[in-house]
Amino acid sequence: MSYKKVILIDDDYATNYYHQFLINKIDSQIKPIIFDKASEALEFLDELNGEVPELILLDINMPVMNGWDFLNQFCAKKKDSGVQVYMLSTSSEESDKEKAASFACVKGYIEKPISLEKLKELLSS
Repeated sequence: MSYKKVILIDDDYATNYYHQFLINKIDSQIKPIIFDKASEALEFLDELNGEVPELILLDINMPVMNGWDFLNQFCAKKKDSGVQVYMLSTSSEESDKEKAASFACVKGYIEKPISLEKLKELLSS
C-alpha cells in the first residue's frame, strides 16, 4: 500500500469505526487518525510542520465546522502538499459534487457508505 497516513474526519462515530475497520481489513499497518470535529483535525494538521497525510476522508455535514469550512482553510494552507482529500457524504446532490470539484485539493466525491473496493482503490492509488 502506498498510503502511510490516513485521516478520517466525520462527526459520526459509527462511520469512523466502519472506515477504520475497512482500512484495517485492507492493510493492518495503516492506523488512521480519527477526528469527530473538523476544527480539531485542522489544528492537528497545522501542528505537523509540513508533514501531511497522504489521504483525508472528509464528511461534509458536521456541526460547528463543516467540511466546506475545513476545505476553505486547509486548501489555502496546503496547496501543494500532495494530500488527497475525498469528500464523503450521504448527499447525492449535484451541487455538492460540483462544489467539491471546485477545490483543487479535493480529488473526488464519494457517497456513503464507501465500499471496500473503493477504499482499496484509494489506498493503492
